[in-house]
Amino acid sequence: MVEDEVLTRALRAANRVARRGAGAPEAVVLYRSRRICVLLPELATVARIALADDESLAASARELAVSRYLAARGAPAVGPSQAMPSTPFVEEGMAVTLWPHVAHATADYDDPEEVARAAFALRRVHDAFVDYPGKLPSYVERIEECAAPLRRGDGLPAMADEDRMFLLCAYEQLSRSLAGFVVRSSPIHGDAHMGNVFLTSAGPLWTDFETACVGPREWDATGVPHLPAFEPVDAPLYALLSDLRSLCVVVWCSALAADPDKRGAAEYHLARLKERGAGPG
Repeated sequence: MVEDEVLTRALRAANRVARRGAGAPEAVVLYRSRRICVLLPELATVARIALADDESLAASARELAVSRYLAARGAPAVGPSQAMPSTPFVEEGMAVTLWPHVAHATADYDDPEEVARAAFALRRVHDAFVDYPGKLPSYVERIEECAAPLRRGDGLPAMADEDRMFLLCAYEQLSRSLAGFVVRSSPIHGDAHMGNVFLTSAGPLWTDFETACVGPREWDATGVPHLPAFEPVDAPLYALLSDLRSLCVVVWCSALAADPDKRGAAEYHLARLKERGAGPG
């Protein structure tokens, strides 16, 4: 969970950026995770805020460029606010980007029709994304980042050491298996899941492209599991990437274990990996 002092800075930064436009609206916190997301109701605008380190500034600039590119090509994606420049605003040591407030329903993994609609919309994103001219990182980089806290004894203090070692062994085995695949790579969302799609009256709209990358479409498909939308699918690669995705979710969510929802997601995916025998055995 983001510390209260950082949240206070984030709210001040959002209001300072908003004052460059019309008025100084009251910011309403929508969620707190790796980034802080706040609604500026009077402007019908959402501000996404992160610490202004090199990594966050690069990710925010990439998200702006990718979202703007996709929206301009008619893909089902939320583009940034029209007044947003190509780089984030920096206030109070925070990187701030502005986005239109989109009225939407909460997506539900338990509704197969919603998952299918989201998946076919993501396929349209993939198709519009093919010729993107900007530089994108490899999807492998984000997977490899998950190994670092597993290798450190104090990297994930909320995780039992036995589970950490299980995950480290699973990571090493899965990574060796992945190296044996010939992967068809293209620009992808990079963090596709039902929490990153808005279900609107006009259809699903994808958002949160800060982790856009180059990789197999099967990586995105693991987060929106309706395979007919992504044909042709390499089934063995998809199965392997599903396990790697579960491993990454455990690491990402364990780092935010103070949040009950994140802790629950980590526990679910850890149990899934153990049931599948993805680690030592």
